[in-house]
Amino acid sequence: MEPSASIPELERRVLRLYRDAPLAARAYLRIRIANYPRLMWDHLAGLQGTFLSLGAGYAILEAMAALRNPAARIIGSDRNAARIAVARNALRDIPNLSLQVLDLRADFPSGRADGFLLLDVLHHLRPDVQEAVLQNAARALPANGRIVIKECGTRPAWKKWVNYLNDAIGTPFERTDPRGEEDWAALLQRLGLKTKTARLDAGSPYAHILVVGRKT
Repeated sequence: MEPSASIPELERRVLRLYRDAPLAARAYLRIRIANYPRLMWDHLAGLQGTFLSLGAGYAILEAMAALRNPAARIIGSDRNAARIAVARNALRDIPNLSLQVLDLRADFPSGRADGFLLLDVLHHLRPDVQEAVLQNAARALPANGRIVIKECGTRPAWKKWVNYLNDAIGTPFERTDPRGEEDWAALLQRLGLKTKTARLDAGSPYAHILVVGRKT
């Protein structure tokens, strides 16, 4: 799959890789990719080096990132071993993508990386764990390394509640702790990173936000 393929084409091709996945997983992934902001892919282009993606789930976003960035090595991790097993089977032919089982609440990948991708995962963690994850990631970065946070923010209020409803359906009885883009940026700045933020929610019922921290 060439990195120059259009985003809709790439989405269709990646979804086909999961054709042998359980029906529930395939339905979830179609909803997941349909609600993901395509503007985000402009910020995940031209990646080089090793990027660790934490909380990858079925790793469909990691598959998209790997195929769009053949010069990058994407390593996805998730605590859900069943989801990682499905992803490994579906994505086994993507050479620059690897997957591992890891629980961010109790562990953190060892070694250094050129960047970290945190795509809609942080709000599923308690605030103290969010801060510990970001601290560990910032510590592991080399100069010019970056942390890319994609989240659903907290404003406007009605979009925040749409995301609460989505999480209540997808992960019932699980607490979530969302923050706004200014709060994420402030956390990264306290860790010594230069930040930029962007809103990606035009035309979407979800408050999609992007926060990037770069180590100088």
